[in-house]
Amino acid sequence: MGTTPKRTLGDRGEEAAFAHLARLGYRVLARNLRFGRDELDGVALDGRTLCFVEVKSAGADSPFDPEAHFTPRKRKALLRAAHRYLQDRRLDPAAVETRVDVVAVRLGNGPPAVRLYKEALRA
Repeated sequence: MGTTPKRTLGDRGEEAAFAHLARLGYRVLARNLRFGRDELDGVALDGRTLCFVEVKSAGADSPFDPEAHFTPRKRKALLRAAHRYLQDRRLDPAAVETRVDVVAVRLGNGPPAVRLYKEALRA
């Protein structure tokens, strides 16, 4: 089974997003974690804050901004995955500062346009 154009777009968006976060000083701890049907695109440290990272990508021809795809359903799934991440690592949510950051990536022929939304949700 080959790679779909949507998957390729998503992979390119994630590469651009995590490169952007690294340039901003984030320390990426993990990428593409699955918890049953839920997933985290990434987990990173921004200073002492544990960030659950959601990447949304769109091609240049898309009429929608990438972040428009961060739907209520996706938010719920991401929060479930974040809580599972903490639980699996025996981290006390009350003792660890956490947040959800969304990285929106618009891909075209030129360099990707990347927007970071810090604390898009509280984890």
